[in-house]
Amino acid sequence: GPVDRLPGLMARLSRLRQLEARFEETLEREKLESLAEFAAGAGHEINNPLAIIGGRAQLLLRDETDPERRRELAVVNAQVKRAHEMIADVRLFARPPKVEPEPLDLVELVDALVADLAPQAAKQAVGLRRVGDAGPVPVEADPAQLNVALRALCRNALEAIGHDGQIEIAVRDDGPGLPERVRRALAE
Repeated sequence: GPVDRLPGLMARLSRLRQLEARFEETLEREKLESLAEFAAGAGHEINNPLAIIGGRAQLLLRDETDPERRRELAVVNAQVKRAHEMIADVRLFARPPKVEPEPLDLVELVDALVADLAPQAAKQAVGLRRVGDAGPVPVEADPAQLNVALRALCRNALEAIGHDGQIEIAVRDDGPGLPERVRRALAE
């Protein structure tokens, strides 16, 4: 009777749920792979004309004496650079690089970033500084990926502020840190 068939139906339902979950995972993986292929192809096709536009704008800027035209050419160059960065971000999202954590000093990394972005911040009359611990703050992280993430946050903040503002990057640590077993698990 119906009661006798219940275990079989429950087993089928469980199997269907497993298949559905695998299907969803495969679909997401395929979507990311398609995005990666699109980003690679479209990025290449878009970057080529952008390079020509940026190069020509730089050549024109070199000999231009009119301040207004110099400003407009500088805007063209900045937008070309921005478009290149957006393409790189899409590629990075679609095919993230393998995480390669290593011991590093977070204070040192942030100080280098602040020094690198200082000229842009100064042009906008924006104060950009690190706050928090003066001494080393040791962490285990991928320095390249951490730098990309912090740089993107700072660039976004600079764009959002426009002119006359403050950006503070906080680096603080008063905890005992992660236990060794947790650090190993994160590195895997």
